Amino acid sequence: ARQLSRDRKTGTKRMRITFTPKDRYGDLIGIGRNQDIKLCSSSCDLGKFKDLGNGSYSIDVNVPSDWKSLNLSMMDKSWRVNLRKKGKNKK
Repeated sequence: ARQLSRDRKTGTKRMRITFTPKDRYGDLIGIGRNQDIKLCSSSCDLGKFKDLGNGSYSIDVNVPSDWKSLNLSMMDKSWRVNLRKKGKNKK
């Protein structure tokens, strides 16, 4: 996840999350499956998913500034997306 902006007045930050979902065999889950993606909770404001056309997706999301991570799930897979430091996200 990459921070795009921060609003100190509202205590939120805008993040861009880019990901390439794969199944348990390492195969791409596929293009056009954004309806199967679940992200966040009612505490965050989601933008629209952008299908990048290569099996990857991106989305901009507004979250509380103190959030360290959020969960993303698609079909039978789930990922924890780190919102603090740049690095690998955990499955």
